Amino acid sequence: MGKTGVINIDLFEKNIELKISQVIKVNMRWSIGMVAIIFTMLKLAGMFLK
Repeated sequence: MGKTGVINIDLFEKNIELKISQVIKVNMRWSIGMVAIIFTMLKLAGMFLK
C-alpha cells in the first residue's frame, strides 16, 4: 500500500458519500410526495364523511 492506495480509498469513500446523499435526496422527495398524497386522501375522506 503506497500513497496511491490511500488516495484511491479516499476517492472511493467520497464517491460513496456522494451516492448516499443523492439517494437520500431522491427518497426525501419521494417521502414528501407520499405524505402529500396521503394528506390529500385523508382530507378528501374527511370531506366525504361529513
